[in-house]
Amino acid sequence: MVDATILGNCREDDFSGRALKNSTGNVTEAELLRLLMRGDGLQDALTKRLQNGLRSSVIRERHSRKLQLLFQVFAPNGNADTGIPRVNPSTGAIVEKHKVQDKQIPHSIVGYADWLYSRRNSIVHGAGTNRFLDNDRVQIKNHYKIDLKKTFKISVGSIMIAQVYYLNVAKILKCEA
Repeated sequence: MVDATILGNCREDDFSGRALKNSTGNVTEAELLRLLMRGDGLQDALTKRLQNGLRSSVIRERHSRKLQLLFQVFAPNGNADTGIPRVNPSTGAIVEKHKVQDKQIPHSIVGYADWLYSRRNSIVHGAGTNRFLDNDRVQIKNHYKIDLKKTFKISVGSIMIAQVYYLNVAKILKCEA
């Protein structure tokens, strides 16, 4: 969802600026003429170039950083990048304020996304293990001052909770955009 939203909105100033940041190569007159001759295809070609620039820069960043960027662009008043506890990890709901009960899970909007994605990383890049990867442990400790549990459990219920969380994220982004 996060990557697709960024790529789908590649023409937003913040995204296009990041996409073009490393574009230092010269365009030859022949390339420029080929682009201009496409007519209506010119917009598609520009979109593809912007998306490729985002793929080689922003899309490679940590999941929480990408989500934080989405909030900066579409919901600057969403308080997503603050440390304010807003996510109820029992339900996935994003609320105005939440009392922290489990001190081994980040409860901020971006922090919770980082925690969810760290679980995904362990499964995908850790050979299906239920142990957090060392890099993710360090990142969460440094950014959110939280020592993760040694292991985690994935169940149908936890997938439903993640779904509720991301639906709430989408709702915030849509309401403020």
